[in-house]
Amino acid sequence: MFRTNHLQEGWFNIETNLSLLIFPLIFYTRPPDSKESEAMLKAYIGGTLFCSMLCIFHAAIRSFTENENLFYYQDLSWFQHPSYLSMYLSFASFLLIFFPILRPKMTLALIAFFSIIVALLSSKMGVLFHYGGLSLWMFGYLAHKKKYIQLFAAATSALMIFLLMLMFVQPIKERFKNLFYALKAAPTKSATESSAVRILIWKEAIHLIKEKPILGHCPGDVNQALLEKYKSEGLTGAYQKKLNAHNQYLQTTIGLGITGLALLLLIFVLPLLYPISKINLAFLILAGSNFFAESMLQNMAGCIFFGYFYALLIIGKK
Repeated sequence: MFRTNHLQEGWFNIETNLSLLIFPLIFYTRPPDSKESEAMLKAYIGGTLFCSMLCIFHAAIRSFTENENLFYYQDLSWFQHPSYLSMYLSFASFLLIFFPILRPKMTLALIAFFSIIVALLSSKMGVLFHYGGLSLWMFGYLAHKKKYIQLFAAATSALMIFLLMLMFVQPIKERFKNLFYALKAAPTKSATESSAVRILIWKEAIHLIKEKPILGHCPGDVNQALLEKYKSEGLTGAYQKKLNAHNQYLQTTIGLGITGLALLLLIFVLPLLYPISKINLAFLILAGSNFFAESMLQNMAGCIFFGYFYALLIIGKK
């Protein structure tokens, strides 16, 4: 803050990131017992279910009144960006798997429901992690039980379901088509499609890192530095939308240099030095993966989720 040229942006970043300080202090000084932890996790699953049902209800009303199918992507995700809601649903699904807090039939029904919502949200990272994560868990479980026939059937079914979604669920088909196109061909500087514009942004973010690699540009100056870079390089789509780096690792490195990046990586590495539960590992992989596609710590939707569950699951456990 002493070095930043944009004090308002700097104070906003501090306000946004306060949960990364407050939740660890709460859960470290007074760790919840098993009953309290279970109640918190049940509340999260219930809240996620309620949110999903509200999104469906809202999309149904809009679809009826506007005579249009609005059950996909941003039209369905009423409260949050589809990437964040997909992440919430995926984590709720893994909580249901690793914590037997509900009856088996109810657990399976909720996971199936959350999986359908993730597919409708059509977030590329959300779909890949959710269905990929569930498939890996299922394969590991069947392999551990030595149920090889079921393992082959499950692998075949998972592949068929994914291919069918790519072929017949139009929003998923279009979004993955755009991803493959962006990876194959160099996107134009006026691009606004999410995959194409990310590639352009990440290139400019790397250039900014090279300018001040050790201490960075200050967190309060990051977005302004990116906007100036977009303008000078002619990235009209990214400039008009005032996009951040859309990658937390790059965003942190621009603001705090490799020093800040090292501290950020330690958050993920240190828990791995101790015996770690499956749900904690799933959480770290989930958050770490989403950090590649979103600047999650630049808004409340990512900060509160990450700060709360990191503190509850990792810092709050002796």
